[in-house]
Amino acid sequence: VPQSSFCAIKCTIMGSQLVMSKPIMEAKYDEARKLLKSKMWSTAHHQQSAPKIEIPEFSGHYNKWISFKDLFLETIHKNPTLNKAQKMQHLKTKLKGEAERLVQHLSISADNYSSCWAILTQRYDNRRLQFSSFMNTMLQLPVIHKPDAYNLKKLHDVTTECLNGLTNIGFDITSWDPMIVHLMAQKLDCGTFNEYIKSLQDNREVPTLQEFLTFLENQFTAFETMKSSKKESQSAEKAAGTEKHASRNYEHKKWQLKTYHTSYGQCPLCKNNHVLMRCPQFIDSDTKQRNSIVAKLRLCKNCLFRHENETCNSVKTCKECNMNHHTLLHYNKSHNKIANSTSTENQRSGQRPSKETGTASSNHLSANNMEVLLTTVQVKVMTVDGTYINLRALVDQGSQVNLITENAAQLLRLPRNKLTAKISGVGSVSGDFH
Repeated sequence: VPQSSFCAIKCTIMGSQLVMSKPIMEAKYDEARKLLKSKMWSTAHHQQSAPKIEIPEFSGHYNKWISFKDLFLETIHKNPTLNKAQKMQHLKTKLKGEAERLVQHLSISADNYSSCWAILTQRYDNRRLQFSSFMNTMLQLPVIHKPDAYNLKKLHDVTTECLNGLTNIGFDITSWDPMIVHLMAQKLDCGTFNEYIKSLQDNREVPTLQEFLTFLENQFTAFETMKSSKKESQSAEKAAGTEKHASRNYEHKKWQLKTYHTSYGQCPLCKNNHVLMRCPQFIDSDTKQRNSIVAKLRLCKNCLFRHENETCNSVKTCKECNMNHHTLLHYNKSHNKIANSTSTENQRSGQRPSKETGTASSNHLSANNMEVLLTTVQVKVMTVDGTYINLRALVDQGSQVNLITENAAQLLRLPRNKLTAKISGVGSVSGDFH
Protein backbone atom coordinates (compact mmCIF):
# COMPACT_ATOMS: atom_id res chain seq x y z
CA VAL A 1 0.00 0.00 0.00
CA PRO A 2 1.44 3.36 -0.91
CA GLN A 3 2.46 5.66 1.94
CA SER A 4 -0.08 8.24 0.97
CA SER A 5 -2.92 5.75 0.95
CA PHE A 6 -1.89 4.44 4.40
CA CYS A 7 -2.00 7.92 5.89
CA ALA A 8 -5.42 8.58 4.39
CA ILE A 9 -6.84 5.35 5.80
CA LYS A 10 -5.36 6.14 9.27
CA CYS A 11 -6.86 9.60 9.34
CA THR A 12 -10.24 8.21 8.35
CA ILE A 13 -10.16 5.65 11.16
CA MET A 14 -9.12 8.26 13.80
CA GLY A 15 -11.85 10.60 12.64
CA SER A 16 -14.40 7.85 12.95
CA GLN A 17 -13.23 7.14 16.54
CA LEU A 18 -13.54 10.78 17.49
CA VAL A 19 -17.00 10.95 16.04
CA MET A 20 -18.00 7.80 17.92
CA SER A 21 -16.48 8.91 21.32
CA LYS A 22 -18.17 12.32 21.38
CA PRO A 23 -21.66 11.00 22.22
CA ILE A 24 -20.17 8.76 24.91
CA MET A 25 -18.42 11.71 26.61
CA GLU A 26 -21.55 13.81 26.50
CA ALA A 27 -23.55 10.99 28.06
CA LYS A 28 -21.05 10.57 30.90
CA TYR A 29 -21.04 14.34 31.52
CA ASP A 30 -24.81 14.46 31.73
CA GLU A 31 -24.81 11.53 34.14
CA ALA A 32 -22.21 13.16 36.42
CA ARG A 33 -24.13 16.45 36.41
CA LYS A 34 -27.38 14.73 37.36
CA LEU A 35 -25.65 12.84 40.19
CA LEU A 36 -24.10 16.02 41.59
CA LYS A 37 -27.39 17.87 41.38
CA SER A 38 -29.14 15.01 43.17
CA LYS A 39 -26.59 15.03 46.00
CA MET A 40 -26.82 18.81 46.41
CA TRP A 41 -30.62 18.65 46.55
CA SER A 42 -30.50 15.79 49.05
CA THR A 43 -28.12 17.71 51.36
CA ALA A 44 -30.19 20.90 51.22
CA HIS A 45 -33.42 18.97 51.77
CA HIS A 46 -31.93 17.14 54.76
CA GLN A 47 -30.80 20.40 56.36
CA GLN A 48 -34.24 21.95 55.93
CA SER A 49 -36.29 18.93 57.02
CA ALA A 50 -34.10 17.64 59.87
CA PRO A 51 -35.18 18.90 63.33
CA LYS A 52 -32.87 21.37 65.02
CA ILE A 53 -30.93 19.67 67.82
CA GLU A 54 -30.32 21.82 70.88
CA ILE A 55 -26.96 21.12 72.51
CA PRO A 56 -27.07 21.35 76.32
CA GLU A 57 -24.70 23.66 78.15
CA PHE A 58 -21.57 22.17 79.74
CA SER A 59 -20.41 23.61 83.07
CA GLY A 60 -17.47 21.32 83.85
CA HIS A 61 -19.12 18.31 85.52
CA TYR A 62 -17.30 15.14 84.54
CA ASN A 63 -20.47 13.05 84.49
CA LYS A 64 -21.97 15.40 81.86
CA TRP A 65 -18.95 15.47 79.53
CA ILE A 66 -19.64 12.29 77.55
CA SER A 67 -23.16 13.31 76.51
CA PHE A 68 -22.02 16.85 75.65
CA LYS A 69 -19.01 15.60 73.69
CA ASP A 70 -20.94 13.05 71.61
CA LEU A 71 -23.70 15.49 70.72
CA PHE A 72 -21.29 18.30 69.86
CA LEU A 73 -19.17 16.05 67.64
CA GLU A 74 -22.14 14.88 65.60
CA THR A 75 -23.93 18.22 65.19
CA ILE A 76 -21.11 20.79 65.04
CA HIS A 77 -17.61 19.32 64.88
CA LYS A 78 -18.28 16.96 61.95
CA ASN A 79 -20.67 19.30 60.12
CA PRO A 80 -19.11 20.09 56.68
CA THR A 81 -21.31 23.14 56.15
CA LEU A 82 -19.72 25.03 59.07
CA ASN A 83 -16.29 26.61 59.04
CA LYS A 84 -13.99 26.64 62.06
CA ALA A 85 -14.95 30.16 63.11
CA GLN A 86 -18.62 29.15 63.26
CA LYS A 87 -17.73 25.98 65.17
CA MET A 88 -15.75 28.07 67.67
CA GLN A 89 -18.74 30.38 68.12
CA HIS A 90 -21.07 27.43 68.82
CA LEU A 91 -18.58 25.86 71.24
CA LYS A 92 -17.97 28.95 73.40
CA THR A 93 -21.68 29.77 73.67
CA LYS A 94 -22.32 26.32 75.21
CA LEU A 95 -19.61 26.53 77.89
CA LYS A 96 -20.46 27.75 81.39
CA GLY A 97 -18.79 27.83 84.79
CA GLU A 98 -15.43 26.07 85.10
CA ALA A 99 -15.37 24.98 81.45
CA GLU A 100 -15.92 28.55 80.28
CA ARG A 101 -13.12 29.88 82.50
CA LEU A 102 -10.77 27.19 81.18
CA VAL A 103 -10.82 28.59 77.61
CA GLN A 104 -11.80 32.20 78.24
CA HIS A 105 -8.36 33.37 77.04
CA LEU A 106 -9.11 32.09 73.53
CA SER A 107 -10.96 34.50 71.28
CA ILE A 108 -13.47 33.36 68.68
CA SER A 109 -11.47 32.67 65.52
CA ALA A 110 -10.84 29.84 63.09
CA ASP A 111 -7.26 29.38 64.31
CA ASN A 112 -8.30 28.89 67.96
CA TYR A 113 -10.97 26.23 67.40
CA SER A 114 -8.63 23.22 67.31
CA SER A 115 -6.73 24.46 70.39
CA CYS A 116 -9.95 25.10 72.31
CA TRP A 117 -11.33 21.64 71.59
CA ALA A 118 -8.01 20.00 72.48
CA ILE A 119 -7.91 21.80 75.87
CA LEU A 120 -11.41 20.61 76.74
CA THR A 121 -10.78 17.00 75.75
CA GLN A 122 -7.48 16.99 77.63
CA ARG A 123 -9.23 18.17 80.82
CA TYR A 124 -12.48 16.21 80.79
CA ASP A 125 -11.60 12.98 78.94
CA ASN A 126 -10.61 11.44 82.29
CA ARG A 127 -12.24 8.05 82.96
CA ARG A 128 -11.11 7.93 86.59
CA LEU A 129 -12.70 11.28 87.45
CA GLN A 130 -15.78 10.42 85.42
CA PHE A 131 -16.17 7.17 87.36
CA SER A 132 -15.76 9.01 90.68
CA SER A 133 -18.31 11.61 89.65
CA PHE A 134 -20.97 9.03 88.76
CA MET A 135 -20.39 7.01 91.95
CA ASN A 136 -20.41 10.09 94.20
CA THR A 137 -23.67 11.26 92.64
CA MET A 138 -25.31 7.96 93.57
CA LEU A 139 -23.80 7.55 97.02
CA GLN A 140 -24.44 11.15 98.09
CA LEU A 141 -28.19 10.89 97.58
CA PRO A 142 -29.89 11.80 100.90
CA VAL A 143 -31.81 9.25 102.95
CA ILE A 144 -35.56 9.51 102.39
CA HIS A 145 -37.29 10.45 105.66
CA LYS A 146 -40.72 11.21 104.21
CA PRO A 147 -41.67 8.97 101.28
CA ASP A 148 -43.36 10.74 98.41
CA ALA A 149 -43.40 10.64 94.63
CA TYR A 150 -40.63 13.24 94.23
CA ASN A 151 -38.02 11.53 96.46
CA LEU A 152 -38.69 8.01 95.18
CA LYS A 153 -38.61 9.16 91.57
CA LYS A 154 -35.33 11.00 92.18
CA LEU A 155 -33.74 7.85 93.67
CA HIS A 156 -34.91 5.82 90.67
CA ASP A 157 -33.80 8.31 88.01
CA VAL A 158 -30.39 9.19 89.49
CA THR A 159 -29.49 5.52 89.92
CA THR A 160 -30.45 4.72 86.32
CA GLU A 161 -28.65 7.78 84.92
CA CYS A 162 -25.38 7.11 86.75
CA LEU A 163 -25.28 3.43 85.79
CA ASN A 164 -25.92 4.29 82.14
CA GLY A 165 -23.11 6.85 82.35
CA LEU A 166 -20.71 4.23 83.70
CA THR A 167 -21.65 1.94 80.82
CA ASN A 168 -21.01 4.72 78.30
CA ILE A 169 -17.44 5.24 79.52
CA GLY A 170 -16.67 1.53 79.15
CA PHE A 171 -17.41 -0.12 82.51
CA ASP A 172 -19.11 -3.52 82.62
CA ILE A 173 -21.75 -3.27 85.36
CA THR A 174 -23.62 -6.51 84.66
CA SER A 175 -22.34 -8.07 87.90
CA TRP A 176 -22.86 -4.98 90.08
CA ASP A 177 -26.54 -5.61 90.93
CA PRO A 178 -26.09 -6.91 94.53
CA MET A 179 -23.78 -4.04 95.47
CA ILE A 180 -25.91 -1.29 93.87
CA VAL A 181 -29.16 -2.64 95.32
CA HIS A 182 -27.63 -2.89 98.80
CA LEU A 183 -26.33 0.70 98.69
CA MET A 184 -29.48 2.25 97.22
CA ALA A 185 -31.85 0.35 99.53
CA GLN A 186 -30.17 2.10 102.48
CA LYS A 187 -31.63 5.37 101.16
CA LEU A 188 -35.21 4.20 101.81
CA ASP A 189 -37.18 5.02 104.94
CA CYS A 190 -38.13 2.19 107.30
CA GLY A 191 -41.69 1.81 106.06
CA THR A 192 -40.77 1.72 102.37
CA PHE A 193 -37.83 -0.62 103.05
CA ASN A 194 -40.15 -3.08 104.82
CA GLU A 195 -42.53 -2.97 101.86
CA TYR A 196 -39.59 -3.64 99.53
CA ILE A 197 -38.54 -6.71 101.54
CA LYS A 198 -42.11 -8.01 101.46
CA SER A 199 -42.25 -7.55 97.68
CA LEU A 200 -39.29 -9.92 97.08
CA GLN A 201 -40.27 -13.27 95.64
CA ASP A 202 -37.53 -15.13 97.52
CA ASN A 203 -36.12 -13.51 100.66
CA ARG A 204 -33.06 -15.77 100.61
CA GLU A 205 -31.97 -14.81 97.10
CA VAL A 206 -30.02 -11.66 96.20
CA PRO A 207 -32.44 -9.27 94.44
CA THR A 208 -31.63 -7.89 91.01
CA LEU A 209 -31.31 -4.23 90.14
CA GLN A 210 -34.30 -4.43 87.81
CA GLU A 211 -36.52 -5.70 90.64
CA PHE A 212 -35.42 -2.80 92.85
CA LEU A 213 -36.06 -0.21 90.12
CA THR A 214 -39.46 -1.76 89.34
CA PHE A 215 -40.41 -1.52 93.03
CA LEU A 216 -39.44 2.18 93.11
CA GLU A 217 -41.45 2.84 89.97
CA ASN A 218 -44.54 1.16 91.42
CA GLN A 219 -44.20 3.18 94.63
CA PHE A 220 -43.92 6.65 93.10
CA THR A 221 -46.65 5.79 90.58
CA ALA A 222 -48.97 4.94 93.49
CA PHE A 223 -48.11 8.24 95.23
CA GLU A 224 -48.79 10.21 92.05
CA THR A 225 -52.13 8.45 91.60
CA MET A 226 -53.12 9.27 95.19
CA LYS A 227 -52.06 12.89 94.73
CA SER A 228 -54.04 13.20 91.52
CA SER A 229 -57.15 11.70 93.14
CA LYS A 230 -56.78 14.05 96.11
CA LYS A 231 -56.54 17.08 93.82
CA GLU A 232 -59.65 15.99 91.94
CA SER A 233 -61.52 15.51 95.22
CA GLN A 234 -60.44 18.94 96.48
CA SER A 235 -61.44 20.52 93.17
CA ALA A 236 -64.86 18.88 93.39
CA GLU A 237 -65.31 20.04 97.00
CA LYS A 238 -64.20 23.55 96.07
CA ALA A 239 -66.63 23.63 93.15
CA ALA A 240 -69.44 22.40 95.40
CA GLY A 241 -68.55 25.02 98.01
CA THR A 242 -68.51 27.75 95.38
CA GLU A 243 -71.88 26.62 94.06
CA LYS A 244 -73.31 26.52 97.60
CA HIS A 245 -71.91 29.98 98.35
CA ALA A 246 -73.35 31.33 95.11
CA SER A 247 -76.73 29.78 95.97
CA ARG A 248 -76.60 31.32 99.45
CA ASN A 249 -75.76 34.72 97.98
CA TYR A 250 -78.61 34.32 95.52
CA GLU A 251 -81.04 33.51 98.33
CA HIS A 252 -79.78 36.51 100.31
CA LYS A 253 -80.19 38.82 97.33
CA LYS A 254 -83.60 37.27 96.67
CA TRP A 255 -84.59 38.02 100.28
CA GLN A 256 -83.33 41.57 99.94
CA LEU A 257 -85.31 41.99 96.74
CA LYS A 258 -88.50 40.76 98.36
CA THR A 259 -88.17 42.98 101.44
CA TYR A 260 -86.99 46.11 99.65
CA HIS A 261 -90.47 47.41 98.91
CA THR A 262 -91.65 46.67 102.44
CA SER A 263 -88.61 48.39 103.98
CA TYR A 264 -88.74 51.54 101.96
CA GLY A 265 -92.39 51.60 100.87
CA GLN A 266 -95.51 52.47 102.80
CA CYS A 267 -96.07 51.49 106.40
CA PRO A 268 -98.38 48.44 106.45
CA LEU A 269 -100.27 49.94 109.43
CA CYS A 270 -100.78 53.67 108.73
CA LYS A 271 -99.73 53.76 105.04
CA ASN A 272 -97.25 56.60 105.64
CA ASN A 273 -93.69 56.76 104.29
CA HIS A 274 -91.83 54.87 107.03
CA VAL A 275 -91.26 51.35 108.25
CA LEU A 276 -93.42 49.70 110.88
CA MET A 277 -90.81 49.98 113.65
CA ARG A 278 -90.81 53.78 113.10
CA CYS A 279 -94.60 54.07 113.05
CA PRO A 280 -95.86 56.31 115.94
CA GLN A 281 -99.17 54.44 116.04
CA PHE A 282 -97.36 51.12 116.42
CA ILE A 283 -94.91 52.48 119.01
CA ASP A 284 -97.64 54.08 121.14
CA SER A 285 -99.48 50.75 121.35
CA ASP A 286 -98.77 48.42 124.26
CA THR A 287 -96.89 45.15 123.85
CA LYS A 288 -100.02 43.04 123.51
CA GLN A 289 -101.44 45.30 120.81
CA ARG A 290 -98.12 45.29 118.91
CA ASN A 291 -98.04 41.50 118.85
CA SER A 292 -101.64 41.47 117.63
CA ILE A 293 -100.83 43.95 114.85
CA VAL A 294 -97.84 41.88 113.69
CA ALA A 295 -99.92 38.70 113.63
CA LYS A 296 -102.78 40.41 111.77
CA LEU A 297 -100.43 41.84 109.12
CA ARG A 298 -98.62 38.49 108.86
CA LEU A 299 -95.21 40.04 109.46
CA CYS A 300 -92.06 38.43 110.79
CA LYS A 301 -91.87 38.84 114.57
CA ASN A 302 -88.11 39.21 114.39
CA CYS A 303 -87.57 41.88 111.68
CA LEU A 304 -91.16 43.25 111.38
CA PHE A 305 -91.02 42.76 107.60
CA ARG A 306 -92.95 40.43 105.32
CA HIS A 307 -90.90 37.71 103.61
CA GLU A 308 -91.56 34.23 102.28
CA ASN A 309 -88.68 32.51 104.06
CA GLU A 310 -89.62 30.50 107.12
CA THR A 311 -86.36 31.45 108.82
CA CYS A 312 -85.54 35.13 109.14
CA ASN A 313 -82.17 36.20 107.71
CA SER A 314 -81.78 38.98 110.25
CA VAL A 315 -79.07 38.36 112.84
CA LYS A 316 -80.60 40.75 115.35
CA THR A 317 -82.46 39.50 118.41
CA CYS A 318 -84.40 41.01 121.28
CA LYS A 319 -82.26 43.39 123.34
CA GLU A 320 -84.07 42.38 126.52
CA CYS A 321 -83.97 38.57 126.41
CA ASN A 322 -81.91 37.77 123.27
CA MET A 323 -84.81 35.72 121.90
CA ASN A 324 -85.84 35.66 118.23
CA HIS A 325 -88.36 38.47 118.30
CA HIS A 326 -88.22 42.24 117.98
CA THR A 327 -87.55 44.28 121.10
CA LEU A 328 -90.86 46.15 120.62
CA LEU A 329 -92.67 42.82 120.99
CA HIS A 330 -90.99 41.89 124.29
CA TYR A 331 -93.26 41.34 127.30
CA ASN A 332 -91.67 42.97 130.36
CA LYS A 333 -93.80 41.37 133.07
CA SER A 334 -92.06 42.94 136.04
CA HIS A 335 -92.21 46.38 134.51
CA ASN A 336 -95.89 46.00 133.67
CA LYS A 337 -96.69 44.90 137.23
CA ILE A 338 -94.83 47.89 138.66
CA ALA A 339 -96.53 50.26 136.25
CA ASN A 340 -99.97 48.80 136.99
CA SER A 341 -99.48 48.92 140.76
CA THR A 342 -98.20 52.49 140.56
CA SER A 343 -101.16 53.52 138.43
CA THR A 344 -103.61 51.88 140.88
CA GLU A 345 -102.05 53.58 143.89
CA ASN A 346 -102.10 56.93 142.14
CA GLN A 347 -105.75 56.50 141.27
CA ARG A 348 -106.62 55.58 144.88
CA SER A 349 -104.78 58.55 146.29
CA GLY A 350 -106.11 60.87 143.61
CA GLN A 351 -102.61 61.69 142.48
CA ARG A 352 -101.43 61.80 138.91
CA PRO A 353 -98.31 59.78 138.04
CA SER A 354 -95.13 61.81 138.27
CA LYS A 355 -93.11 62.37 135.16
CA GLU A 356 -89.68 60.75 134.92
CA THR A 357 -86.77 63.13 134.99
CA GLY A 358 -83.77 63.07 132.74
CA THR A 359 -85.78 62.54 129.56
CA ALA A 360 -84.10 63.64 126.34
CA SER A 361 -86.05 63.98 123.10
CA SER A 362 -85.41 65.14 119.58
CA ASN A 363 -87.47 66.38 116.70
CA HIS A 364 -88.76 63.89 114.17
CA LEU A 365 -86.68 63.82 111.01
CA SER A 366 -88.45 62.53 107.92
CA ALA A 367 -86.24 61.32 105.11
CA ASN A 368 -86.63 58.91 102.26
CA ASN A 369 -83.40 57.12 103.14
CA MET A 370 -83.70 55.49 106.54
CA GLU A 371 -80.00 54.60 106.74
CA VAL A 372 -77.71 56.99 108.67
CA LEU A 373 -73.92 56.87 108.68
CA LEU A 374 -72.24 57.92 111.94
CA THR A 375 -68.56 58.32 112.72
CA THR A 376 -66.80 55.87 115.01
CA VAL A 377 -63.49 56.52 116.74
CA GLN A 378 -61.11 54.51 118.89
CA VAL A 379 -60.42 56.20 122.23
CA LYS A 380 -58.01 55.35 125.02
CA VAL A 381 -59.87 55.48 128.35
CA MET A 382 -58.32 55.30 131.82
CA THR A 383 -59.77 52.79 134.29
CA VAL A 384 -60.15 53.30 138.03
CA ASP A 385 -56.75 51.72 138.71
CA GLY A 386 -54.93 54.05 136.30
CA THR A 387 -54.48 51.67 133.36
CA TYR A 388 -55.74 52.43 129.86
CA ILE A 389 -57.88 50.35 127.53
CA ASN A 390 -58.98 51.00 123.95
CA LEU A 391 -62.71 51.41 123.31
CA ARG A 392 -64.70 52.23 120.19
CA ALA A 393 -67.06 55.20 120.48
CA LEU A 394 -69.98 56.21 118.26
CA VAL A 395 -69.98 59.97 117.56
CA ASP A 396 -73.51 61.38 117.25
CA GLN A 397 -73.37 65.18 117.14
CA GLY A 398 -77.13 65.50 117.59
CA SER A 399 -77.30 63.44 120.78
CA GLN A 400 -78.05 65.22 124.08
CA VAL A 401 -76.96 62.34 126.32
CA ASN A 402 -73.86 60.18 126.64
CA LEU A 403 -74.39 56.43 126.83
CA ILE A 404 -72.04 53.59 127.71
CA THR A 405 -72.55 49.86 127.37
CA GLU A 406 -72.56 47.50 130.32
CA ASN A 407 -69.55 45.71 128.90
CA ALA A 408 -67.54 48.94 128.71
CA ALA A 409 -68.54 49.89 132.26
CA GLN A 410 -67.33 46.53 133.53
CA LEU A 411 -64.03 46.86 131.65
CA LEU A 412 -63.49 50.33 133.18
CA ARG A 413 -64.59 49.04 136.62
CA LEU A 414 -66.92 52.00 137.05
CA PRO A 415 -69.38 52.18 139.96
CA ARG A 416 -73.00 51.95 138.79
CA ASN A 417 -76.38 52.96 140.26
CA LYS A 418 -79.77 51.62 139.19
CA LEU A 419 -81.88 54.13 137.28
CA THR A 420 -84.99 53.89 135.13
CA ALA A 421 -84.97 56.28 132.20
CA LYS A 422 -86.75 56.68 128.90
CA ILE A 423 -84.73 57.72 125.87
CA SER A 424 -86.40 59.02 122.72
CA GLY A 425 -84.64 59.03 119.38
CA VAL A 426 -85.28 60.07 115.81
CA GLY A 427 -88.79 59.31 114.60
CA SER A 428 -90.22 59.24 118.13
CA VAL A 429 -88.61 55.87 118.74
CA SER A 430 -88.31 55.39 122.47
CA GLY A 431 -87.08 52.75 124.82
CA ASP A 432 -86.99 52.11 128.53
CA PHE A 433 -83.59 51.53 130.10
CA HIS A 434 -82.94 50.19 133.58
